[in-house]
Amino acid sequence: MSNTIITPPNRVTAFAFSAVMALMPIIGAETDPKQTSGHDAKTLELSRRIPPKLVKGKWKLPAVPASHNIEFYGSDNARIVAPDGSYFKPLVNMDVNVMYRITGRVKLESAANNTCDDAVSQGDIRFKVKGKYPDQGLNPEPDVIPALREWHGDRGVFRLSANSRLVAVPHESAAISAAQKTLGFFKEMLNFESAIATTGGAGCVEFIYAPSLLGELGDEGYSLTIGDSISIKAPSEKGLMYGGVTVTQILYGSSDKRTAPKGEARDYPRYPIRAGMIDVGRQYIPIKYIEQIGRYMAWYKLNELHIHLNDYWAATGYKAFRLQSERHPAINLNIEDDVKTDGFYTKDEYRAFQKDLLKYGVEVVNEIDTPAHSEIFRNVGIPMRDIGDMDITTDTNRNIVVNFILDLFDEYTSGHDPVFVSRKVHFGSDEYGGGDSSYRQSHALYNKTMTEGLLGMGLEVRKWTEFASYHIDMPDGLVQNPKVTVNMWAPYYADAQSVYDKGYNVINTVGGWLYLVPGCASGYPDYWGHSYSNNGDYRLDYLYDSFDVNNFSPKRNAGKGTAIMPKAHPQTKGAQFCVWHDFPSFNGGFSEFDLFDRMRDLIPFVAEKTWHGEKTNNQTYASYAARFSKLANRAPGGNPGRYVESKSELVASYDFSALNPLDDLSGNGYSATAGGATATPTGLELSGTGKISLPFNSIGYPFTVRLKAKLADIPANTVLFKGADGTLYANYKGTGRLGFERGEKGIEYHFEFMDADGLTVSNPTIAPDKWFELTLTCDKRFSETGADQTRPAQTDTALYIDSVKQAGRAVCVWIHDDKNFIPITNNSGRRNGVTYDSNSFALPVEEILPGIKAIVKRIDIYNRHLSEAAIENLYKNGIYSQ
Repeated sequence: MSNTIITPPNRVTAFAFSAVMALMPIIGAETDPKQTSGHDAKTLELSRRIPPKLVKGKWKLPAVPASHNIEFYGSDNARIVAPDGSYFKPLVNMDVNVMYRITGRVKLESAANNTCDDAVSQGDIRFKVKGKYPDQGLNPEPDVIPALREWHGDRGVFRLSANSRLVAVPHESAAISAAQKTLGFFKEMLNFESAIATTGGAGCVEFIYAPSLLGELGDEGYSLTIGDSISIKAPSEKGLMYGGVTVTQILYGSSDKRTAPKGEARDYPRYPIRAGMIDVGRQYIPIKYIEQIGRYMAWYKLNELHIHLNDYWAATGYKAFRLQSERHPAINLNIEDDVKTDGFYTKDEYRAFQKDLLKYGVEVVNEIDTPAHSEIFRNVGIPMRDIGDMDITTDTNRNIVVNFILDLFDEYTSGHDPVFVSRKVHFGSDEYGGGDSSYRQSHALYNKTMTEGLLGMGLEVRKWTEFASYHIDMPDGLVQNPKVTVNMWAPYYADAQSVYDKGYNVINTVGGWLYLVPGCASGYPDYWGHSYSNNGDYRLDYLYDSFDVNNFSPKRNAGKGTAIMPKAHPQTKGAQFCVWHDFPSFNGGFSEFDLFDRMRDLIPFVAEKTWHGEKTNNQTYASYAARFSKLANRAPGGNPGRYVESKSELVASYDFSALNPLDDLSGNGYSATAGGATATPTGLELSGTGKISLPFNSIGYPFTVRLKAKLADIPANTVLFKGADGTLYANYKGTGRLGFERGEKGIEYHFEFMDADGLTVSNPTIAPDKWFELTLTCDKRFSETGADQTRPAQTDTALYIDSVKQAGRAVCVWIHDDKNFIPITNNSGRRNGVTYDSNSFALPVEEILPGIKAIVKRIDIYNRHLSEAAIENLYKNGIYSQ
């Protein structure tokens, strides 16, 4: 960092000792300096280095001369050191960082604008606060994500039993609602059902609504006591619900899903904004699937989902706006060559989606990206400067653009039941003019006008930070405004220190830390993972040890506007990951499952850093990874990875020639159901009017499925497996081949099995009235050299018939009509040569062989990708060994 004192705009620092004012913290200082007349400089310098003292339950700040005032400027733990000086005792000893503001009581006649002197600490003042207990106690801290802020362990365990009940105290709306939501968590994650009771006892979980705890815990915090019963206290319904999430995680992570270590916790977020962003402008994602991702985020106490509603991709001419507009319906049409409209969300479904997530603590923040990334608005005659950029270079055109965008926001934010449920809106404001500095003045004026207009509509404003590098000052009301917050994404465009110096509230969204671009773009990672990334700097072990929310200094473009800000700085509001779909545009071969698989590790990581904060001495990456392995597969109401619980690698197994043919032999209890079927010693005979169904809808990759059957006839599009996530066919479209399709909208993409060159169609077939064994596998497939930074992660869906692996892989093909199959390969079938390689498939099991005359002997489903040797052994011996 520089040695410049942080000063809000329109203030001056009149002290003539800048070097002395470099506020390096002194650890463990306990006494105030002697106050001596004529030594104000020394007094002020020392006062900013001395931690506060606890006097009669309040924090006493260092003494300053009578000519000045001193107050807290920031605290990195307001639940221990509140801004008003209130004190709340932690459970165990904790380090706290604070910053001070010192102001002059009289005007300084020599100062510019005749203002009072005003300066704040440049660095953190760090000190230790004594806790209620000397250590963390007997039971270790339970495994949850994010980690608990405070914990003291007792002896023994709590047990959830058949007699346990969830109790609302008092029996009113906040406690009842939180208990009901937690009951839903228990039912889905723990297979436990109960009623909401009014009195508790041993084995019960009590939800105690306590508004008086607001100052101590904040509006999202809670206290937790685990003894013979469990008590959750919070000043809000949201805090009670978060306590319920934590209890569910603790129980879910136990070996029997019924026990929790006794102890007590105080838990509350480090930062108010804990967020993720998904670019749907360049990749249509079904709204129900986004909702599942939002529920997955809620499982980790993330509280904002930023939706990037519009964008374009010049390489393909692709442009889209994803939300229905009744005032300007042309923006919902994507008419460019042969690109058809591939989907937008209706107002009703989008409104319902936001309201549902809000029930679980996730607020949807909607972005209409302007004035760049705005090619879709050409559809309604808005003046355009270049591809993607609206023309704001003249007063006339800028007024046209601003009025149109404000009208669009008004369409979504006005009325008694607005389409944008949140009052927080984002208007983009990044990358205008391709970085050409000649457009800075125009962009700055646009930014000012849009900010004023949205604030005037009673909205809270979000925007990207590129404009902040223009050095064109905006009025204090648009900068030092609690309703204006910026996403700091590229320090090399907007210097981090200068953004803070101007007074903006900041969300750490730095691309060098928190960006994900499926397919790889501009050096950003294609994939986040614990063991794999296409760029080593994006492995979770490196990020866990290197990144904190106050760190705006990644390796990417190191030193170009980067900074590490004080931990206690009040303008740091949180962090946000971003999933940008630069390359999946125009149905690029990535399914929504591919996209979630890439971001899955990122969601709990950002939650850990924004709720718990920087790691403490007893935390390591290994301990975090252990928590992740227990908790990251799925969430209540959110299973976007299509995870299926299993005691072993064998998820479900059926011998349809057995005495009880529908019983699951895996030990998981997933008994099948069948209609129009007769049990015979040979197998389950399907009459052609029924189907087999399993009690879960589908399973995501990695998986292997084995089907042994005989089909009486195989007409065109014979369905083998079918569900909401896709369909696996025999005799696909009458070609005689096998194939599968997924649920993407727009231009229809299907998959078939191709030779290695991707051009010649192989011919995997099954014959009617003949026994066959079909095995299908799907898994991630990385480059042969491991962490290859030049190519994205791929999936490998392979087909075996009678243990013989069919040539090539399943490859994406583009169906022009029902006749012409164009393979999407590295050299053909893609516009401008842009290609992707994903053949992922989530195996649907809602309907197996529906409407087919057949005899089914065997179905086995594994939650791993079996090797050729394992599949051969399975075929020969009926068992596999890897």
